[in-house]
Amino acid sequence: MSHSFFFLCPECFAEDSIVDGRCESCGIPIRWSTRNIFFNENETTTAEYYHILQQQLKIAQHSVASPSHLVKKFPLPTDHLLRVSGKALLRQGKKKLRFSGYHDLYQLTFEIPVKLCEGFLLFYPDFVLFVSKEKYWRWDIEDFTCVTTNDAYLEFKIRNQPYYQIKFHQESPLKYELLFRKWLEDYYAQEGKQIIEFQPRIRTRPPVPSRQNWKALDENSQEKPYLLERWIMGLVAFLLRCVLSVWIRVTISGKEHWNSDRGGVVLVNHQSALDPFIVGAWLDRKIAFLTKNTSFSHWLPRVFLKWAMAIPTTRYQNDPHVVRIMRSLLRKGIRVGVFPEAERCWDGSMQKFKLGLVKVLMVSRQAIYPIVLDGVFTFWPRWRKFPTKSQVTIQILPPFCLLSEGWSVEEQSQFLEELFLSRLSE
Repeated sequence: MSHSFFFLCPECFAEDSIVDGRCESCGIPIRWSTRNIFFNENETTTAEYYHILQQQLKIAQHSVASPSHLVKKFPLPTDHLLRVSGKALLRQGKKKLRFSGYHDLYQLTFEIPVKLCEGFLLFYPDFVLFVSKEKYWRWDIEDFTCVTTNDAYLEFKIRNQPYYQIKFHQESPLKYELLFRKWLEDYYAQEGKQIIEFQPRIRTRPPVPSRQNWKALDENSQEKPYLLERWIMGLVAFLLRCVLSVWIRVTISGKEHWNSDRGGVVLVNHQSALDPFIVGAWLDRKIAFLTKNTSFSHWLPRVFLKWAMAIPTTRYQNDPHVVRIMRSLLRKGIRVGVFPEAERCWDGSMQKFKLGLVKVLMVSRQAIYPIVLDGVFTFWPRWRKFPTKSQVTIQILPPFCLLSEGWSVEEQSQFLEELFLSRLSE
């Protein structure tokens, strides 16, 4: 199977050609570390390599042939076929799951994915097909509302349908996320529009600040953890520190800015799947982090995540139910943790903050506690199977609030991004 990140030769740009440290197309040796890639006596950073992926990956394959055994069964169009994937598994969020949150303070129903079939993905200029032995699905380009990756899956949303996930058996989900992005960008460019976000929804213009602010925190209605709960989660935090200390050495600065007895929104940059566990184990475990709903698919992690105060959230749409839950928990003095990038980075670089989230922060009138994580990407990037040793720093910045008037959502987002980047570059 191709590497989930290093799937394109940086010299000849051949796809899925890197095998055992060498490109099978041009023959050059290729090796990589967490932050660098080395090829043909050249060296570049993973951030620069990610830029190569964005620029050099092409939608149209040099030679395209649709699966012959499927063409015989279905009247598939062969004209203007751009690309055919390798074999893949298609899932859809069809199963309803009802979740009772921390202390039963809220109830939330969401969809988890179920397997549909195995088949192939076919790209055309204006639509894509997923073709199996039994049937095929057609999705027109104008109906796509979100494209992203979710662990080993490409995830996308079609208007008025539950979300879909595709797992490619021999190919990277990132490759197809980048291909879908280029495909959609070309379509919107023809309409005279430019996409500024692909997730949680495809957005071509920034949101307008709301004039309706949230009610202030009621200091007399704070929710306190149960005695048994405090003991169990304290033990879990201790065990996490013991296990993670094998790989990471954690340094914390700015503790004077932290007050665990007051509510607010905790803003954390996202470098690894273990970010919330590192923050909870070393700083404060009483933070209700927004967590993708697919993490709640099985009962065992669901029990743990409920104890850990996690809030299920969708990654393919702006969910008003989750916003209402955030408001409810904040009014009870519970801190809500959010990752403004909404997904882990691939190359170690901080991504753009989601404009919809910044808009929510502007109208919330809540204290914002910025936490800057550094070194966690080196510890365990999303494309590496096993962790490596690293020095991790947790920087707690002074809290503040965002104003809902006088500045646009884009300006407030830029302020937050520059705040984090200034600390990451120190």
